[in-house]
Parts: sequence; structure tokens; C-alpha cells
Amino acid sequence: APTTTRAKPYRDLGYLRIALVNAVLWAVALATESALPVFAVRDAELPTWSVGLLFTVNTALMSTLQLPMSRLLKGARLPTVVAVGALLYGVLHLGAAMLPSVPGQGRVAVLVAAMAVYTLGEVAVSQGTLVQLTSWPPEHAKGSYLAFNQVLVGVATALAPLLATSLPMSGPGVLWWVLAGLGVLAAAVSLSAPRTAVPAAAAPRHEAAEG
Repeated sequence: APTTTRAKPYRDLGYLRIALVNAVLWAVALATESALPVFAVRDAELPTWSVGLLFTVNTALMSTLQLPMSRLLKGARLPTVVAVGALLYGVLHLGAAMLPSVPGQGRVAVLVAAMAVYTLGEVAVSQGTLVQLTSWPPEHAKGSYLAFNQVLVGVATALAPLLATSLPMSGPGVLWWVLAGLGVLAAAVSLSAPRTAVPAAAAPRHEAAEG
């Protein structure tokens, strides 16, 4: 019979791990995409058309890679998929942090290449977290689990603009190093899932807290 613990997502350690990683990476992505246009034009002194190019690359790759990535990741261990995706986010963050050392003519190329890698990470994270968030909860409590996740996503959505606007005032590159660090932290938390927990999309298992 279903346990009371399983109906309380904040007491289900396995789901809490998934939802927290998802929320952190959501905040990282929102902060990245909010801050990048201002950084590119004001700080990196790139032409304004470069911003459109960056997001065109992002949108085009997101649209074309969803199906191939889902096939590639079929049967993969989802916490590892999410962790790899989180680390790929960091390629864009490190690229932005070190962009001042790149000669002017090469800056657009560096950011476009970094955006392509970042987008691969986005696809991996979105697919990995979506499957975990929806396949982990017991059927009778799925609504409360998903509502709990939405609360965390809401908090992340509220905090992302704060990160994007306040950290750049702390010094050159601070925002990008902090976002890279959050990505590494999310990857580490995702990888901390026991190997028996959600090994693949087709075989979700539960890891509820005792009590």
C-alpha cells in the first residue's frame, strides 16, 4: 500500500534531489540568457547582431536536437545525463568569463561555439529532468509531487533576475564564475544519486526518506 511518506515530496529524498537540481539549473539557464545580451554588447563590445545570432543558434539547435538526443539517451542513467548537461552549461560560462582575453575578431566565434555546447547541455538537462520528475512519483501522489517541483521552479524563476543583475556589479566575470560553480554543484548533487535509483527512463525506482 502507498506510504504517507511517498505522498510528501519534500520527505522523499530521491525526488527532492531531482527537483532541487532542476530548480538550480533552471535558475542558471534563466540568469545566463538574461545576462548574455547585455554582456555581449556592453562588456564584450560585440556588434548588436551577434546577440540575435547567439539565440538563433540556441533555438535552432534546441529544435533539431530534441529527437536525436532522446534516441541517443534511451536507456542512459538519467542522473548522469543531467550531470553531463549541467557541466556543458559551464562551457558558455567559462567562455564568457575569459572572453576579454580573446582578440576582438574571435569573440563572436568563441561565444557561438560555446552557445552550441551550452545548448547540447540544455537538451540533455531538459530531457533528463523531465523524465525523472514525471516517472519518479508514485501514481497516486503525482499531482502533489509535480506541484512541489513547480514551487521550487517558481523560486528559481524569481531569483534568476537577481543573479543576472546583481552579480555583474561585483566585478568582471563574477556572474559567469558563480553560474559555472552552480552548474558544477548541480552536477555533483545529481551524481550523488545511488546507482540503484532511476538507472534509466524505463525503470524508475523510489528512494523515500524513512519516517
